[in-house]
Amino acid sequence: MEAELIDILILDFPLENERQDTFLDITGARTQENTISRIYAYFLNSRNHEIRHLFLDTLIELITEKSGESLDFNIGNPYSYLEYPTKRGRIDILVRSHDQNHLPDSGEQSTAIIIENKIYHALLNDLCEYYDFVDVASKKGVLLTLMPHALPLDDMRFYVNITHREWVDAIRRKGLPFSATLAEALYINDFIRNMEELTGKTGMSADAAFFFQHAPKIMRARKTYDEAYAFIVSQLNLLSSKMGMSFYGNGYFWRHIWDKAGHAQVYYAIVFGEAFGSSPKITVFLEVYRDSIKRAGDFRQLLEKKGLYQTLTYDSAQNASWAHLARKEYDLDYGTIGDLADTLHQHIQRDFQEAYDAVFLLADKNDF
Repeated sequence: MEAELIDILILDFPLENERQDTFLDITGARTQENTISRIYAYFLNSRNHEIRHLFLDTLIELITEKSGESLDFNIGNPYSYLEYPTKRGRIDILVRSHDQNHLPDSGEQSTAIIIENKIYHALLNDLCEYYDFVDVASKKGVLLTLMPHALPLDDMRFYVNITHREWVDAIRRKGLPFSATLAEALYINDFIRNMEELTGKTGMSADAAFFFQHAPKIMRARKTYDEAYAFIVSQLNLLSSKMGMSFYGNGYFWRHIWDKAGHAQVYYAIVFGEAFGSSPKITVFLEVYRDSIKRAGDFRQLLEKKGLYQTLTYDSAQNASWAHLARKEYDLDYGTIGDLADTLHQHIQRDFQEAYDAVFLLADKNDF
C-alpha cells in the first residue's frame, strides 16, 4: 500500500494554470449567447474602421477558406444587426450594407453574412429559412460554434461552420491596429481570452489527460483523501460530544455544533475546507440564526464591550439564514490533526466560551 502511494507522489503532475477572470466572468455572462453576439456586433460596428475591418475581413477570409468558393463580399458601409427578425425566427447577427440611417440596403449589389451563434445550445434553428429570407445578391451563412459542428444536409450549400476559436485566433494573428485605443485593446484582448477559455473547456485539459493516463493510481490517491475527509468529520462529531452539544449539518466543508436543548439561537460553525491544503487550518465561527439575526448588532456590541474581540476576530457577515459574530482560525499540523477533537475543544473553551455564554444569556432574555 505504501509503495502504491509513493508511486503516486513521484508522478510528474501538470503545473497548475490558474485561470484569470474576464469582464464576462464578473458580469456572469461569459457563456450567454446574446451577450457574446452583442460583443461581436460591437466590434463589427466599431467607429474605428480598422477594428471593424479586422473582425469582418478575418471572418470573410475564413468563410472563403471553408467554402472553397470565390465569394464577392465587398460589403460597403457594413453594419451588424442583432436578433434580425425573419418570418419564423431571428438571425443572431446579420452583417450587410446599410444606409446612413442603419437601415438595410436592398440594392442589387448588396451582400450579407448570416451568423447563427451557438454556445452550449443545440442547433434547432431553421437555417434555410434565415438564408432565404435575406434577399441580397450575394450571401453566405456561418454557424459559429465552440467546437466543429456538422451542418444539416439542407444547409451545407449555404452555410459554413466556423469555431469561435478560429475567428479569434485569426484576429490575434493579424494583431490589433495601431489606431486602437488602450480601452479598445483591453476590450478585444479580454474578449478573445474569454472565447479561448470557453473553447478550452470543451476540449481535454492537461489535467484531464493526466488523469486518464494514470487513472488507477489517482483513484487510489482519491481514496486516501476520502479517508482523511471522513476522519475530520468524525473528529468534529467527537468534539460535539466532548462539548455536550449536538452535531449537525451536511455541507461539504462545514458542520454545526449547537445546544439542541437550549433556548438561545446561538451555535458554532466549523469550516474545515482548508484542512486539506498545504498550510492546513480550520476556522471556528460564533453564529446566530433565525430571529436572533435581528439582534446580531446587539450581540457584537456586547462582545466589543467585554473586550472579547482582542482574542476573536470581529465578523459582520450575515444573510437571511445566519449571522456571524466572531471567528478564529487555527493552524494545524500533523500532530494536532491526529488529535483534532481534543485540540479544538481546548481552543474553543479558551477562546470562545466567554463570548458564547454572553451571547447565549443575552439572547435567552428575549422571547423571540
